[in-house]
Amino acid sequence: MSVSNGQLLLRQTAIASPNACGGIAVLLVIYGTLSAIDKTWSWPKLDTYATFISSLATLIATFFTAASVYFPPHTRSADIHSKRLVAPTMCLLVLVAMYFLFVVGPLPNYVVNGIAILGLVGGLFRLLPFSEEPGLKE
Repeated sequence: MSVSNGQLLLRQTAIASPNACGGIAVLLVIYGTLSAIDKTWSWPKLDTYATFISSLATLIATFFTAASVYFPPHTRSADIHSKRLVAPTMCLLVLVAMYFLFVVGPLPNYVVNGIAILGLVGGLFRLLPFSEEPGLKE
């Protein structure tokens, strides 16, 4: 299958996007959790950037998840580490966040966005075709 430079660029961007957004999401959740537990971790200037960055990363992850309908059809089954480590960790993270929401009080927006980003990019990984060589080999 012949691949244009535009298709290759879109595919490589879509593959890099979940990795970047997922990494940002983990950092946002860690920072937000630490700043909620201990106020000395909270930096007002960083809070401003964290809110913007979490919003942007959520929008990017949502965009690529929605745009995945234009990629060649491909659904991979979840990897073993996803089933045994990532999914249970995410479920536990969501339950802990819900506990804090109901018992402690509101969570910072970027913590909630970080959790949402992780959920979006996790699903996106199974929708994108991956191959050993760049291009759209099936």
